[in-house]
Amino acid sequence: MYYLYLLFFIFVHSLGLYTIGDHIVGHLNGGVLLNLSLSHFIFSFASIAVLQYLLLFGILTWGFTYGNYLLASVVINRFNKDTNPILLHICWAIAAPLLLVILNRALFTHTAYDLPDYFLLGDDPFKHLALMLLIAAPFATLLFSAFRCYKVTTSIITSIALVVFFTLNMAPTKQSLTEDKPNIILIGIDSLRIELIEDYMPFLNSQLAHTTRFTNTYTPFARTYPAWTSILTGRQPVNHGARYNLQLESMLSDSNIYLPQTLQAQGYQTLYASDERRFSNVGSTQGFEKVIGPRTGAADFLLGQYADYPLTNIINQFLISKWLFPELYANRAAAHSYQPAQFNNYLSYELNHLVDKPVFLAAHYCLAHWPYTYAGHKEEKDYSDEPKYPNNLRAIDDQIETLFNALEAHGLLKNSRIIFLSDHGESWGNVESEFTDQDGHALKISSRGHGASIINPKSQKVLLALKHFDLPTGSTQALASLMDISPTILDTLGLPIQKNHDGYSLLRPTPTPKEISFESGRTIFEPGQEDLIPEELAKKSLSLYQLQSNGRMRLREHEIKKMLQTKQYGLRIGDKAIFRGKLAPPFWKSDYLLLDYKPSKFTKLTSFSELTKLEPRLAERFCTLFSSSHAGIQQECQSEPTQP
Repeated sequence: MYYLYLLFFIFVHSLGLYTIGDHIVGHLNGGVLLNLSLSHFIFSFASIAVLQYLLLFGILTWGFTYGNYLLASVVINRFNKDTNPILLHICWAIAAPLLLVILNRALFTHTAYDLPDYFLLGDDPFKHLALMLLIAAPFATLLFSAFRCYKVTTSIITSIALVVFFTLNMAPTKQSLTEDKPNIILIGIDSLRIELIEDYMPFLNSQLAHTTRFTNTYTPFARTYPAWTSILTGRQPVNHGARYNLQLESMLSDSNIYLPQTLQAQGYQTLYASDERRFSNVGSTQGFEKVIGPRTGAADFLLGQYADYPLTNIINQFLISKWLFPELYANRAAAHSYQPAQFNNYLSYELNHLVDKPVFLAAHYCLAHWPYTYAGHKEEKDYSDEPKYPNNLRAIDDQIETLFNALEAHGLLKNSRIIFLSDHGESWGNVESEFTDQDGHALKISSRGHGASIINPKSQKVLLALKHFDLPTGSTQALASLMDISPTILDTLGLPIQKNHDGYSLLRPTPTPKEISFESGRTIFEPGQEDLIPEELAKKSLSLYQLQSNGRMRLREHEIKKMLQTKQYGLRIGDKAIFRGKLAPPFWKSDYLLLDYKPSKFTKLTSFSELTKLEPRLAERFCTLFSSSHAGIQQECQSEPTQP
């Protein structure tokens, strides 16, 4: 009779399993998954992580089906002796998995297990709770049955599980952390449209009202890993060596001195927290003692994409999944099952385990990143540019408020320096910039997402605000960069600023003229493209990566060297800037654009020699920075020597 339950369970789940299987087959036929060498995968840590998921997948399936069989048998034997037991078993064998799929669809609106409208529960929490209890009932029955047969063993296992559960979920305790040094807290937001903060992020907006806000701040690289490397080193990407997401750590500059390493030597405990780490493996290499977030690697890519299963989706909402499903728990990349509260719980749990030392915490929130959805996500119809986006900002705002409450509960806000930042912005497509040529024609920019265009202000301009740094409250138009964060923190702590820093302390007068470099990443969206299909993203991305024995994905080194030749490069000194690359139509041709920020004018140059005549100092510095990594620039600089 048990196999009847298993059969109906598979039947009810068949539609969702078929959808997931169809995606996998499509990726196999498209050669996406085949780019991961099977032998490399088997002998890497990624295979162990996938097997762990599959083992728990099997245990949960067996527990649910066999537990329902036992539950139905108990009900039949005690309360329905006059009813046909086979009929009751068939009814419950169908109803139990159907109720599970209904609850899954109610909690996870983007799941592959879609249902007709008449099955939908809506947002009624009482219905959700009732179904949760029904779904927990077979596991409780299974536990009770095990207790009857194996009292001692079951009692010990249950006691240990209860102790672990209550330990993980106990309320935070205020800790007597040392106050001889200020805590340093960075609050980062991925892909932030800074002009929307006031409308959709009330808590953050209230915090910014008590900060010094640098409204003319740029990212040197509109991708997370290079941008955060600039934050933590105070250097330009060409100098710190992080030229792409997920590149080999061996390609980073040996001369980098990371801020967490410096603070760790000063007695700080250093923590990095992020709910999306697939393409930005910031961690121990940069000197962080503790990394809070999903476990990264090939398993993260695979499970985040395909691990959409009702039982694991539900279990994944509890903190115990930090150990059961480390690639899925608090993983914004697994958009179908991610709830913002997961990351809050994970971060609060780790804050409970701080020691009596000053804290350096860098928390990076990624819900604003594409694909802009999560479990329970709703669209904002009034925001036509990208209706999916605003609700994510509201969710991040709640996450930040929850973090501040936790920091307050732990006494970490009493003596702290707080920096609010974004690593880059986001663009929805065509942008008509404020720059015009001599005939009054506007400079038109076509780029979607981020990292594709170094002249798009929507992706290049970022949030930067300092709180409790003994600066006047309000906003300033002083030119700033994410590279300035590290020297500013060292300065506020009275530590020497590194000689190889390209950034400057924001606590001191802005140097004149100030220099900021810009680089683009690998282009995913083509010019004029309105949206990107996930399968296309995988095809464009996965073939460039190799799988390491530790299960992590890294860009192939020879691919990086090729991609460096296709980048856009830019340099701004004071109010003048030069940009090189495929910047404006026609996109097949590389251009030089000379921008003057003071009158908001641009000039399209036909050759590098024009730049040497118009702005010799700018040309000289441009060659110094970029000629070593770009053959074309090197050739142009050698053929047109700059003037002193």
